[in-house]
Amino acid sequence: MKLLIVAPKGKMGKLITLVASQKEDIQIVGSLGPKGRDYIGTDTGIAAGIGKEVGAPVYDNIEECIDLCDVIIDFSMVEVSMEVLAAARAHKKALVCGTTGFSPEQRAMFDQAGEDIPVMQAGNTSKLVNLLYKLVEMTTKSIGEETDIEILDLHDRKKLDSPSGTAKEIGEVIGVVAAALAIGGTLYLLDTAWGFGTDALAAPQATLMKMIIEGVMDNNLPWGLVFIGVFIAVIVEVVGIPVLPFAIGVY
Repeated sequence: MKLLIVAPKGKMGKLITLVASQKEDIQIVGSLGPKGRDYIGTDTGIAAGIGKEVGAPVYDNIEECIDLCDVIIDFSMVEVSMEVLAAARAHKKALVCGTTGFSPEQRAMFDQAGEDIPVMQAGNTSKLVNLLYKLVEMTTKSIGEETDIEILDLHDRKKLDSPSGTAKEIGEVIGVVAAALAIGGTLYLLDTAWGFGTDALAAPQATLMKMIIEGVMDNNLPWGLVFIGVFIAVIVEVVGIPVLPFAIGVY
């Protein structure tokens, strides 16, 4: 396997360079660094600080080296990773990305790229951390409604993103499970008390679809409500709240 490493001087870049150089079935064909750095053109192993050459130079333009590789491993910055993703998709190269700090829209672009190329994006690729995610999910299901959960994210002063991708992913696991329990429990209690579809508790989805269909067929949509919804969506987007989760929560 021919490997291209992004950001070889970073913590993960250095480790990946060291490990890959020790594997007989992996060939490092190059690495990618920022333009203008004094180590551009030097050997990747020397630039990464592993104490030996690996026979592959550091480039500052991904277009100069991407066709040399089979797989790209990227632990860098959000802006760099988005450029790498676009190049990998255009050149049909597999991509492993451990960069953190992506917006929901940027993460969606990784999902879209997955339709064309093999791609994995994860805030933490550690086996133990992913086991921790499962344990957090089990714990939240067991005692989530009885406790207040707080995440403490501790790291060294050189950490560029805070909270870290790992802390965010743990929060997402807790949020998904807790929301599922809260929504499911609420719906169960409402149905038990009054019953969906009754006069006391009309089924909201059916009522909404009935309103929309009748409005379209009779050319009488409730435009006031439509524009109110558009206005709320714009405000929610401006303040940085993802519109879809907000809309589902309101619904």
